[in-house]
This record gives sequence, C-alpha cells and structure tokens, in this order.
Amino acid sequence: MTATVGWSNEETHLLSLAGDEKGDDQTFYYVVADNLNYPECLRGSGGNPVREDERRVRMEVIDVAYGDNSSAQKIAVSVDCL
Repeated sequence: MTATVGWSNEETHLLSLAGDEKGDDQTFYYVVADNLNYPECLRGSGGNPVREDERRVRMEVIDVAYGDNSSAQKIAVSVDCL
C-alpha cells in the first residue's frame, strides 16, 4: 500500500498514517527492522526519536492476532520511502 505517514517513533518502531484521528481510534503499525535498516524517512532528528511531518511511503503490511480474542496488530514488514 502507498500512504502518507504523519507520525513515527524510531525507538518504538511505531508509525501512524496522516489523517488517522488522534486518540483511541488511531491505528499504529509496527515496523519490522533493526536499527541499522530502519527507514531514513521514519527517523527522528537531533536526538528526538519522534517525527511528525508528513512523508510518503510504500508499505507491505500484515495483520497478526495473538490469541482468540485479541485484536490484530498491524505489522509493516517492509517500508520504502518515496
């Protein structure tokens, strides 16, 4: 999928898409990448791991549910900066 990231955190490897409502309904995606391969467009700057400007990305996403009653976690198995 191609999307616009509006928030990312390099320490937690989480991102959310621009346009998602802040609060309980916000969808977070976990980025599977080690620190050396973490996408440059998701990295913070100046020692701050959080970035809040909008960036276009292409992501491959899977949904994983742990247990019968749990909600699915969205996992970005690849992220390419556009």
